[in-house]
Amino acid sequence: MHLYHLVERAATEYPRKTFIKYEKESITFRQLQDHSLSLAHLLFKKGVRPGTHVAVLMDNHPDYITALFAIMRLNAVFVPINNFLKGEEIEYILKDSETRLLICSSRFSRLAATVQKHGVNILYGGKDSAEKQPNIHDTPANTETLPRLSEDERSLAFLLYTSGTTGHPKGVMLSHNNLVSNLRSIKGAFGDFLHSRRRFLLFLPLFHTFPLTANLLLPLFLGCTLRLFPGVRPFRPIMRSLLTEGMDVFIAVPAIYSVLSKAKIPWYVRLFLGKKIYISGGSPLAEETFHSINRKLPGMVLEGYGLSECSPVVSFNPPDKSKVRSVGPPLPEVEVKVVDDDLCELPCNVEGELIVRGPNVMEGYYGNPQESAQALHNGWLRTGDIARIDEDGYIFIVDRLKDLIISKGMNIYPREVEEVLYKHEGVEHAAVLGLPDKQLEEIPVAFIVKSSEYRGHLDEVVLKKYLRPHIANYKIPRQFHFIDDIPLNATGKVMKRELREQIQAAMDYLRDQHDSSADNSETRAEPPPLVEQTQLLEATREESEKKHET
Repeated sequence: MHLYHLVERAATEYPRKTFIKYEKESITFRQLQDHSLSLAHLLFKKGVRPGTHVAVLMDNHPDYITALFAIMRLNAVFVPINNFLKGEEIEYILKDSETRLLICSSRFSRLAATVQKHGVNILYGGKDSAEKQPNIHDTPANTETLPRLSEDERSLAFLLYTSGTTGHPKGVMLSHNNLVSNLRSIKGAFGDFLHSRRRFLLFLPLFHTFPLTANLLLPLFLGCTLRLFPGVRPFRPIMRSLLTEGMDVFIAVPAIYSVLSKAKIPWYVRLFLGKKIYISGGSPLAEETFHSINRKLPGMVLEGYGLSECSPVVSFNPPDKSKVRSVGPPLPEVEVKVVDDDLCELPCNVEGELIVRGPNVMEGYYGNPQESAQALHNGWLRTGDIARIDEDGYIFIVDRLKDLIISKGMNIYPREVEEVLYKHEGVEHAAVLGLPDKQLEEIPVAFIVKSSEYRGHLDEVVLKKYLRPHIANYKIPRQFHFIDDIPLNATGKVMKRELREQIQAAMDYLRDQHDSSADNSETRAEPPPLVEQTQLLEATREESEKKHET
């Protein structure tokens, strides 16, 4: 099935039913079809043809959704761009994806002027788009015949750029079949539990594959209504909608659930909320957060697992039989294995790398055959995640392969340490990563955001004392850095590269200070945020290491 068939089917079956509620505006399924066809004619007039790459860069808005399906109607390729990125990062994606047309918000007009010089055409959409010319509402007379929808199930639909945790981001090529098969598998896993009467809240950014599929395409596939918000802030209107508008499917990332789990929710709010479905994805959900949400909010918390390369959902906990810390069994039509370094399958409950095969697995990385060959082996995708599969077929994600810390020959999984840290009432966010020490070994280092409601004393000594009864001594972080915010990407994954850069900047500064003092010279550089903590930790490091060894 072609993705645009979903629009045509919904417009036929539910022509007058509201699909999108945005602020005071309501858009029916039939209106979505009409709007997308009008924009498709405008795009066609501007030279968009089957296979043309069209990028969209704007906040959540009905225009975003209209643009997506107008691009689909022309058999063109949709390239969503992370609107948190800086100008150079966006320019890289536009160049790498060979984008010919950019549809963007007016706040990106300066960037638009730059890329226009490189042959990228511009259209404006979203709020205030009427102030900019040309914009997506300049609808021409529908005199030209649009191309027929492609019947090639492997024709490219989306080109999604990864977050780029190492090096430049890569373009994940997803076909119409990849995406529609994933929707079909999600529906198969939930059965009658998901139906057309469900009402979805959509506030996560649409440029990411998780909300794009689970929070937009899935309601369209099911014929559901969704309430669209520009973003997660302010959060009060989102909770008000959940409470007063009968919205019953709440899809969020663990960072949002973590905040909710520590918030004081009055009893009368819980009483009027009613039972909701709280779906978590994008990154692992801490066990303490899972239990806290289940205690505070009526309904159920269901955790799943996926990645952009799998369109994106791989597995999900079924509503009638979920397991804590598990991401559930694989979806129908999806196969999974846990393998060793030689890609040989490992026995039940043995940890190894998770690999995935199925119709949802990507076609490859755009213009990058070498990376594609490393990721895909005989149809199996190497996820880079360490996992185990139990006797019931449920998947337990242990950690990222690249995040594994090897200290004095011992394996340390950061997520295991983070889970224990989250149980301390003074810890709002925690991230553990490995950093090289002077002996070129790795040591575990923890970054902590203190809970604003915690009134007790919290420092390195307190947390180390707290951890000792719960985990082995070699797993206890050697350093603790208390910071105001942990950098997260759009789906709540910790951007550990940024944390490493903060530590490295502090260490470089201290080294330069030491060198300049030895040379009797002065440095005027502004000290990085972590320099004081790093200096203190370095000063007491030898003593703490002796205690640790003892």
